[in-house]
Amino acid sequence: MARVVRNYDVIAPRIDDIIAERARNPQWDPFRERLSPPLTDAQLTALRNIYDIPMQLTNGFRYNDGRWFGSEANWKSNYNALLGYLRDSVPRWDETYRGGRPTDAEVKLWNPLNSPAYIQIDLRREDCFGHLARPLIIMHGAADPIVGTGEAEGYKNLVANTIGRREAENLLGVYYIPGMGHGGTQYDNLIPAQIDALEAMIDYQQSNGRRGAPPPAFIGIYPREPVTGPGTSLGFYDLPDHEHDDDD
Repeated sequence: MARVVRNYDVIAPRIDDIIAERARNPQWDPFRERLSPPLTDAQLTALRNIYDIPMQLTNGFRYNDGRWFGSEANWKSNYNALLGYLRDSVPRWDETYRGGRPTDAEVKLWNPLNSPAYIQIDLRREDCFGHLARPLIIMHGAADPIVGTGEAEGYKNLVANTIGRREAENLLGVYYIPGMGHGGTQYDNLIPAQIDALEAMIDYQQSNGRRGAPPPAFIGIYPREPVTGPGTSLGFYDLPDHEHDDDD
C-alpha cells in the first residue's frame, strides 16, 4: 500500500487525464498509447509501479498485487483513506521504523523488505498457503484500491496449486465486480444470493455431492472466475511483453 501511495504522488498532477483516458478506452495501455502531452518518464515509472506489484510467499508462490486497469479513479478518491491507514498501521507493523513515530511523508517510504528480520518474520505469519478445506465465496471489486484485486486472483491460483484443481472447483468461488472499489452496493445487494450459494456449497461438500451444488456459474450478473489462470483480469501483467519490476 505504501508503494501505491508514494507512486501516486508522482502521477497526481496527471491523474485526471489518466482517469479520462481509461474511461474513454478501458483497454488503454499507457506504455504504448501515450497521452497528450505525454507522461514524463518518472510518471510512467510510477504508474507502472502501481499496476505491477510482484509478490512472493515464503513457500515460493508468486502473484501480482498490482492495482488493476479501471481502478484509477479510486486511487484518487481513496488517497486520504490509504494514507490514514498507513499512518495508523505502519507503527504497529514495524515499531523500529522512524522510532515508531513516522511522519506522513515517511510512512509512504516504508518498505517491509528493509525492516529488521524479526519484523519480517512476524509479518510473514500472515502468509496464506492455500490449504482451503471449507467452501468459500469471494466477491471482489475489480477497482479496489485498498486490497488489490490481485490478492483474490493470486489466492484462487494458490488454492488450486495447493489442493488441486478438482477440489478447488468445489470449494472456491471467485467473482469480480467491475467498477466497484473496496465494497459497495453491488456487493451488498447480493449478500442473500451469496449466502444461498454458500449453503448449497456446504451441503455439496458434506454430502459428497449428493445434495447442494458447487459454486454457481454466476452470482447476480457476475460470472465465476476459472480456478486457475488469469480469468477476466485486466492487469498490467496480462499485457504482452511487459516485464515485472522487483521494486521501485
